[in-house]
Amino acid sequence: MITGDLDIINNHKLKDLILKGPKYREPTKVNWVKNKSMIFDSVDSYAKKWAKREREDLSLLSLWKDKVKSIIETRISKLERNFKQPKHKVLENHNGRECLKRSCMRSLCLYLLTKQEIMSLLCARDII
Repeated sequence: MITGDLDIINNHKLKDLILKGPKYREPTKVNWVKNKSMIFDSVDSYAKKWAKREREDLSLLSLWKDKVKSIIETRISKLERNFKQPKHKVLENHNGRECLKRSCMRSLCLYLLTKQEIMSLLCARDII
């Protein structure tokens, strides 16, 4: 935005989002199943690397892997119960996107035009 005047934005949710600044990011939903799967894959990969490095049989780590996976499962289920998933993002909403496009185009056009051109456009609009 070129201007600090956010009155050109009609959508209140979009206005609140822009007021938070350019570095603010809306929270994303957590995919617990995908995250758990990735962590379990990492535990398996680590066990394979360790067994290869130590020249031991992978089956020696099966109890350790089961224990670690059990702890991870418990912690993820606890987080899943206590974590509040964010609602829909403002920019995923069709109205929010359209309002942003209109506001950006309006401010861009005003930025590119000189003061005299803006006055001529306003006068021409009043005549038409």
